[in-house]
Amino acid sequence: MRVLFDTNIIIDIEKSHVIDESYSSLVRLLQTNNHQILIHPSSFADLERDSDQERKAINLSKLSKYELLKNPPDCLTQFIKAGISCTRPNDKVDCDMLCAVYHNAVHMLVTEDRRLHNKAKTLSISKNVFFVQQALAAMEAAHRQPNIVLPNIEQIHLYEINQLLKTDEFFDSLRTGYAEYDEWFAKSAKEGRQTWISWTKEKKVGALCIFKDAVDDIRTTDNKFISGPALKLCTFKVAPPVLGRKVGELFLKAAFKYAHEKGQNHIFLTMKDNHEQLAQLCKDFGFYELGKDDYGDSVYVKSHPTLPPPGESDALSYHIKFSPNAMASTSVQKYLVPIQPPFHDILFPEASDQQLTLRLDVDLKNPVNALKLAYICHAPVKTMSPGDILLFYRSGDLREVTTIGIVESAEHLLDFDTIINRVFKRTVYSIKELEDISKRDSLVILFRLAFHLPKNIPQKQLEEQGIIGPYQTIRKVHNDKFIALIQKAGIENRFAFN
Repeated sequence: MRVLFDTNIIIDIEKSHVIDESYSSLVRLLQTNNHQILIHPSSFADLERDSDQERKAINLSKLSKYELLKNPPDCLTQFIKAGISCTRPNDKVDCDMLCAVYHNAVHMLVTEDRRLHNKAKTLSISKNVFFVQQALAAMEAAHRQPNIVLPNIEQIHLYEINQLLKTDEFFDSLRTGYAEYDEWFAKSAKEGRQTWISWTKEKKVGALCIFKDAVDDIRTTDNKFISGPALKLCTFKVAPPVLGRKVGELFLKAAFKYAHEKGQNHIFLTMKDNHEQLAQLCKDFGFYELGKDDYGDSVYVKSHPTLPPPGESDALSYHIKFSPNAMASTSVQKYLVPIQPPFHDILFPEASDQQLTLRLDVDLKNPVNALKLAYICHAPVKTMSPGDILLFYRSGDLREVTTIGIVESAEHLLDFDTIINRVFKRTVYSIKELEDISKRDSLVILFRLAFHLPKNIPQKQLEEQGIIGPYQTIRKVHNDKFIALIQKAGIENRFAFN
């Protein structure tokens, strides 16, 4: 793969221990696996403008050891038409680097610059623009580093980590944003409040999601409110050592499961306006901004109805808004998707864990924690559409349907570069496996994990509905058979049928 580095990834390396460590690990992993690290010529032009001659010389020397992207494409006119500013010198450097991604001169761009990430979203190329931690996590997952030891997510009481409040730097930024955080934490601990927590390999707090059961608990300054039982996520923070490892999505998995078990109709949290990544994560999974609370923080709410409401939009949009619920009307196609045990273990490690604590012995750098995943096969299916329902059938040992997924997109591809561009942020396949897969026409399915079945559907019940094996490729399941199957599994109340 060809990986383009932003200038600041190199010149800022000494300013942050976290970035330094991640950068070194990423470079080592890229070089060990023969990936190309490239620098855009505009990076040199950018540094040449520095009036501090000594600093300029040092920074230019840092860049010089990397390979230069030759004959980079130019798309300034296209970008300006798209509303991207490319006139100022710094903006032009941004546009030049994004252009390399836009015209497939590189597989990915690595940058910590949020402006670049925002511009990439505008240009619909964000899937190929990575933060350092995201790039490292994706590469480690792709190359399956067996010696990585990473934390699990646990559900514990706050008083169990009370002693870390003063000693773990994880809490420093929380105090900065909320002066009375320590007092609030102590009060919450005394109330018996719980948290989902992820540990770093140094046994420090890597991520935290404190939650509580609420009723009629939130009202905005313009008098908007949510009523009834709800799940409030009080503190939701992922620290730099675990960024890019899908822990935020893992917390949402826990929240969706918890709210479903408790019959809570909404999930909500508040955040300050500078928490762009958290806001984007929430929006991507159906949260919407209700308004501002009395502290000036934005209130984000997700509808989580106990029973799915009538369909009011297309099937995929419905699922995003009301997930894990989904539409299952006759216009929505249903597919049985066989998956071999090794890949099932990687994609759905918690499928057999029905305990609310969600203590997962899995590598948190692997996309298995994600709610957005990818599945690749060579099935000849041509009719799959966004919002269609996937019934994942674990072949080999269990021979049971274990999991429901919702299609985001499905397309047939026969090109390694195109396939890796589609799936790299969410794949469980190694680079070698993707290279082998791309030698044949491949069906690339991007999907969202809806939920795991509380009671698996065994092969016998499939056969009783006339779905006869062998189950070696994807096949369509007729609507009446689908209804019979989900009734047997006791999950018909997860679907809207109109």
